[in-house]
Amino acid sequence: MPEVEPDLDATAPLFFLSYARMTRLRRGPIAQQDPNLRVKQLFTDLSIHVNNLVYRETGADPGFMDLAMAGGEEWRPELLHAVGTCQVFVALLSPAYMKSEYCALEWNAFTERPVHRREGAPDYHETSVIPVVWLPSQSGTVPAAINKIQRFTPQRLPDEDLAQQYADEGLYGLLTLGADGTDGIILRLAQQIRDLCWKNQVERRVLPDTKSISRTFR
Repeated sequence: MPEVEPDLDATAPLFFLSYARMTRLRRGPIAQQDPNLRVKQLFTDLSIHVNNLVYRETGADPGFMDLAMAGGEEWRPELLHAVGTCQVFVALLSPAYMKSEYCALEWNAFTERPVHRREGAPDYHETSVIPVVWLPSQSGTVPAAINKIQRFTPQRLPDEDLAQQYADEGLYGLLTLGADGTDGIILRLAQQIRDLCWKNQVERRVLPDTKSISRTFR
């Protein structure tokens, strides 16, 4: 860790949560249920932990999650600003994520921003992307750009079996099952976000639109 906490842009979220948006089912009693409820639950818990771990000026949001965007819509300035100024990109990997052009746009918009080591940081990570297993995917379906980056793996958990459950079920599965200790995994994720904010500085790059961004992972 740096000896002194780095100054962080109070107008920018520390992390950007990227996920494949599920649409509501059209018929039956479950049509009224929110298919992205678990993602919102994760975002809330993760934001609380990050807010406690990293000092922010009053009113500065710890994270950004897009709630309004639907496939095929134009990106709002708020989203362009968030993905162009955040310091950490958290990708919730799932079969749907791998096939989503929208997720590829978010991924590329962030990964094309240069990353530098902060002064005083004891070591350096070339990327500030954290791929999280949301739902397990077959290895052959994962784009090469994602496979190149090490997956988030929680360490030092009270239950030694929980890390394997996370690998088998994904965070979606653990949240749905109400597995004991899941909040510990989310805390470890928040700590990794904190560590990357302290070690890396990702250059600001706010684009006016998505015309120059590839729609395939790279």
